[in-house]
Amino acid sequence: RRACIAARPMAKLLSIDAVDAVVARCVRDVEAIDVHTHLLPPTHGNLLLWGIDELLTYHYLVAEMFMVMPCVSEEDSVSVGDAAPSPDDFYGWPKPRQAELVFEE
Repeated sequence: RRACIAARPMAKLLSIDAVDAVVARCVRDVEAIDVHTHLLPPTHGNLLLWGIDELLTYHYLVAEMFMVMPCVSEEDSVSVGDAAPSPDDFYGWPKPRQAELVFEE
């Protein structure tokens, strides 16, 4: 694998035409794994999260939802009686139900 030109000290300036090729090669050759957001290759099995339910139940969005709850209304199809669910109740729900509440709120 060739080293990225941008990572080496520059011996000469690149032409405008060469910049696109250099950037494309550097981006293509870099391996990026973001453990925090679970952007991992499929070889990581259960550590790889994907799909709308996982996106909606990402911990930042759940935290935001609990900051604005309770927002119970007649139109809220997933509310629990007249009160917002406790975190324990919420995390006891199936992932699709959690995602629905986050989406609605």
